[in-house]
Amino acid sequence: MIKALNELEVITLFVEDLPAVKTFYTNVFGLEVISEDNESAVLKLKNVMINLLVAFAAHDLIAPASVAAESIGVRSLLTVNVTDADAVISELEQHGVKMINGPVDQRWDRRTAAFADPAGHVWEIAQVLSPGVRPQDNFLFTSIDDADHNHFNALISLVATTQIVLLAIAGFMSRPWRKLIPVAWWSLVGWGTATVVLMFSVSFPFYRILPEIRYVQLPLRWLLCLNVVFVLLITMASRRWTLRVLACLVMLAVLVWGWHRVLPPWWDNRADIAEMLDNQITGAGYEGTDEYVPKGADAYEINKDAPRVAVEGERGALVHVTQWSQESKAFTVNLREPGRVMPKLFNFPEWEVEVNGHAVKAETADVTGQMIIPVGAGENQVRIVFARTRDQAIGRFISFATVILLLGWKVREKRKPRLIAGS
Repeated sequence: MIKALNELEVITLFVEDLPAVKTFYTNVFGLEVISEDNESAVLKLKNVMINLLVAFAAHDLIAPASVAAESIGVRSLLTVNVTDADAVISELEQHGVKMINGPVDQRWDRRTAAFADPAGHVWEIAQVLSPGVRPQDNFLFTSIDDADHNHFNALISLVATTQIVLLAIAGFMSRPWRKLIPVAWWSLVGWGTATVVLMFSVSFPFYRILPEIRYVQLPLRWLLCLNVVFVLLITMASRRWTLRVLACLVMLAVLVWGWHRVLPPWWDNRADIAEMLDNQITGAGYEGTDEYVPKGADAYEINKDAPRVAVEGERGALVHVTQWSQESKAFTVNLREPGRVMPKLFNFPEWEVEVNGHAVKAETADVTGQMIIPVGAGENQVRIVFARTRDQAIGRFISFATVILLLGWKVREKRKPRLIAGS
């Protein structure tokens, strides 16, 4: 083993049309040109440099070998690791890049897609698909090489199967409503059937074809939708409270049986709760879930002992925190020269930053996803507020409109003769 061969510095790509290929990498990849001349252009790709070299100038580097023609086919593949392959594909297509293939979920637990630059060099984007969180690992009655995962899947499968059986019985008993309110009854039956199918592996092709379904990630989450149909059809199946309560007791009994026979539940004890509360009060924070950090951030790289506000590089900077609540932060920082400050915050899009009363666009630290705020020399008054975004406003409007529609429907129904169905 040659230990010296452990650091990749430059990738040299032979090109025919240097300006076109350089434009591709600066526009699509967003790379910075750090040096160039008539025969080459060197661009920075994180810890590696890409050297675009016109083909006729490559002789001194590879002689006596020769530069291969594009017509002979692909002889190399350059792979870039990404956190969301589908999102990157969408961005590439917006830049006019034509994909060669993908996205494809490979058997080696990667979701990949390939494209080529104008000179024919093929790039691959690869997203790691962790076993246990892929759709195909979470259909009902699915097993993988993970005992904890399999026990949890068995418990959920048991609960889901019981609910599906009770739902089928409720659907049969609620048939009189099929004539009284056919649209509503058939809608519930169709809704329930679709959610049941999507929890079984037979529906996997839909997860590969339809991106909106794939983002559900875990087919077991369709139980949340099935619960709505379950409650409504159980109510429509019988007006007797005894039968409704019996259905709930059956589900409870299955949970208790699963608790003792399949997977005992795990609970945080008093000490765990006290520790989490203390971490929130002191600002130390606590370990969360990867799904809820900013895109591309790695929560495990965060320095838990970092101060609430750190100054990058400069020693002796004066920092005074005047407010630090959940949705509003304020502090002053005094620097001898322009610099950057790093609050102990993930840079979520909802944060709005002002420096000395002027809006500032915060930057994001590589790997950690921490917020970085550029500030000038002298005293800077910084204010950070968690703003109300458009999606929140839309959600509130939908909720308000739904309440109004339900109230209107309730008033309308009261004016109609009461329909009795079921037993």
